[in-house]
Amino acid sequence: MDDYLNNCAKCLERDKSYFESLPDLRTAIMQAGNGYFGPTKQIHSHQERIKKRKMPNGTKELLNLRRKNKILRCGYFEELYWIVCEVAGRKSSGLGPLWAYDVALRIWNFFGEPGPIERVYLQSGALNGHKNLDARLGNSIPAYVPPQRPTHWTTAKYAHVDDFPMPLRGLPSEHIENFLCLYADHL
Repeated sequence: MDDYLNNCAKCLERDKSYFESLPDLRTAIMQAGNGYFGPTKQIHSHQERIKKRKMPNGTKELLNLRRKNKILRCGYFEELYWIVCEVAGRKSSGLGPLWAYDVALRIWNFFGEPGPIERVYLQSGALNGHKNLDARLGNSIPAYVPPQRPTHWTTAKYAHVDDFPMPLRGLPSEHIENFLCLYADHL
């Protein structure tokens, strides 16, 4: 945990600060949807495996006026997450739950501190970390399948923050997700 807090948590906070500093929602959607981090338009490591042409298509759909207006009205993270999932969840999109979570988190960060993220979203590495930790602790951290999840997404689940042991429970959910992903093989 100390290694995460002293080294890795800073990257997530830097990402958050960057998106908070963007001038408008359109720019935030463009940066998040295309997987860019920073003004150099470097692709974030989570999005490197996605075909380059798929992200601009998803981004364009998020910039659709109807969706953009829905994003502006979001009062909590889960609402924003499911708007992004509408785009990523179509089989033809070539996008998936990791893209959806990362994009939603970055757009949420653009809004500053609108409220806490109440669930730990589990996909890809974070889901593996959850499985490993859960097995180690005797299956005490349940993972739930959201009813809105696209049926072909077998790897999108969530867990409740309160179900995690301390000191994880003391972290914001996005840090729990990040920790599970980064340390999946060591849990």
